[in-house]
Amino acid sequence: READARFFDFLGERLAGIEDIRASGAEAHTLRRFTEHLRFWWPRTRLGYLTGASAWMVTLVLFALGNALAF
Repeated sequence: READARFFDFLGERLAGIEDIRASGAEAHTLRRFTEHLRFWWPRTRLGYLTGASAWMVTLVLFALGNALAF
């Protein structure tokens, strides 16, 4: 959640200030910072998704085994 908050906070601020960024010629700096945030955000988000998906799959397998044993 911290990674999401940091990434989307950065993204929202930059989108809101896009006119100022263009006027000051800071596109390269902003893109570099975006890349840094993305490198922090993506691995953590992917790990969180895979962990959640794994837990869901384990639940489904245990439910199927329970049903098989019941029948």
